[in-house]
Amino acid sequence: MRARAKVAVGCLFLVGLSPLVKAEEEELDARILSLDVTVDVERDGSMEVRHKFDLQIDGKEIKRGPCLNFVTAHKGPGGLVLDMEMEFLEVLRDGESEEHHEEVMHGHRSLFCGSAYTTLDPGIYSYEISYRAEGDWIFRGKNSCGVFDITGPFAGLPIDKVRARVQMPQGVRASQFSASLMGNTGEGSGFVSVDGGDKLVIETTQPLNRHHGVFMNAVWPAGDFAIRSRWGQVIRQHPRIPISVFVGTALLWALVIVLWRAWKRPRPTNAAAQA
Repeated sequence: MRARAKVAVGCLFLVGLSPLVKAEEEELDARILSLDVTVDVERDGSMEVRHKFDLQIDGKEIKRGPCLNFVTAHKGPGGLVLDMEMEFLEVLRDGESEEHHEEVMHGHRSLFCGSAYTTLDPGIYSYEISYRAEGDWIFRGKNSCGVFDITGPFAGLPIDKVRARVQMPQGVRASQFSASLMGNTGEGSGFVSVDGGDKLVIETTQPLNRHHGVFMNAVWPAGDFAIRSRWGQVIRQHPRIPISVFVGTALLWALVIVLWRAWKRPRPTNAAAQA
């Protein structure tokens, strides 16, 4: 694929006297030609996500590789802010392992693809990035809700085509499913969606500009999904809270014991009081 891209760029220079070709040269930019996102959700609420995309670069905006930005903070039990605990599994470029590094900040994580010692030629490159993370689920009564931000990591890059699939565990079927999109360059909703019960699919029908947003929203019965307790995350990410709870509980029991002993203490009789 890279060889074909280089040949195409070479042809532009060969006919460089044409004003039309010069205009096309100037319009060459960084963009996602196609993006395929797969989300496999486990019954315990964790998920494995895979991004496959073809990236066109001009050597100006992107020189070494793309940077993907992820919002990792979400609301946990008792209103606590938890991190999704992302673990990147694989980063490939044109089928080969790609150098990369991460920057982790509070509630945010950036993945930088490429090496500081390698500059990419203008052309088209195929990337594949996969990671595991804890899901961001909201529990409301008998239902659990989830929102999937499909194009969030690619903010700032126009995207020609998007296809996303969310696969739920076997037997877990969505009771409600909707999708929303902004940034499409044509008319109408700009997408089609399919509710397959345990498989939810959305596909764009028009290119997206730089200010895009593609979201999938679903509701499932809470008893069939995300059954693992999240207090393990709370202990790992907020270790002071269990200590505070333990200390508070110990003080409460000490107070109960003092009051119980005071209540059980023998009271003086009337004769003893008169003496």
